[in-house]
Amino acid sequence: MDDDTMRAVLFDRYGGPEVLYVSRVPRPEPAPGEVLVRVRAFSVNGGETAARSGRLRLLTGRKFPKRIGLDFTGEVAALGAGVTGIVIGDRVWGVMGRTGFGSAAEYVAVRAERLGQVPDGLDLVEAAALPVATTAITALRDKARLRPGERLLVRGAAGGVGNAAVQLGRAYGAEVTALARAANLDFVRTLGAHHAVDHRAIDHRTVTPSELGLFDVVLDTVGTDLRAFRRLLSPGGRMVTIAFDLTRLAASLGYIAASAVHGRGRVRFFSGNPARALFDDLAREVSEGRLRPAVDTCFPLEETAAAHRALEAGGVQGKYVVRVD
Repeated sequence: MDDDTMRAVLFDRYGGPEVLYVSRVPRPEPAPGEVLVRVRAFSVNGGETAARSGRLRLLTGRKFPKRIGLDFTGEVAALGAGVTGIVIGDRVWGVMGRTGFGSAAEYVAVRAERLGQVPDGLDLVEAAALPVATTAITALRDKARLRPGERLLVRGAAGGVGNAAVQLGRAYGAEVTALARAANLDFVRTLGAHHAVDHRAIDHRTVTPSELGLFDVVLDTVGTDLRAFRRLLSPGGRMVTIAFDLTRLAASLGYIAASAVHGRGRVRFFSGNPARALFDDLAREVSEGRLRPAVDTCFPLEETAAAHRALEAGGVQGKYVVRVD
């Protein structure tokens, strides 16, 4: 590493995918407790497109240029002081955590606890579709406590978290119903869904148990119409959402909070922020055959804007991945 700069994806103003560009920035150095990773690939996430478009500007502010990228795979290039359990050359996956964005680059420096070992035999580009699956593990195993024989509804089943939830729900012994676009129904069936339903064939605002039935667990990855989908819970049912309605932010968050005291079933909301133990769990799910990566399309770094555009167009099957090398 004789050059102290690297390529990274930036944007200088809020807007559509066209605001993204690749430029050279200083290469980070790992601080104590941090690891420098040579990034091989990262995936495109809805939180990034929301931040880039300005829908989260109350949180992201007006200081530019800004970076993107939430997750990544790569090899360990250098260690900060005090890091143990990791060696240079290790194949790893990880997340930036709640500190912000920045993995859309050739190198990233992150806290050591935000990394895990990629299982042997798994390609690093394909593996970039899987860090988000830690959210599905947390949602089904820890938040909903899904049990064998229960009925699970996955909303947004063809997306990054959704496709992992379908696979894991089946592996955990649940009867899985997947809501997805008509063009994606065969895809979610190949993931293990027992039932695949075209989400455009139902009115999400008025959906009733007579249309879809009752469920022990509802996993929502969309964030809208939570009240209607909450009505699909059976007695003792649990609903988990990882999203909220950005067009009605206050009302959406208020409803999630109010669900703890009003009506059937509290809506559990959380934002994924995985640490090493959860990445170890992810590796175990992959190694034992319960979970596999689903990559829709792989883009080169220079076409990151195209990957954002594709995600916003809808219809993804798994994840859009960007290859850095």
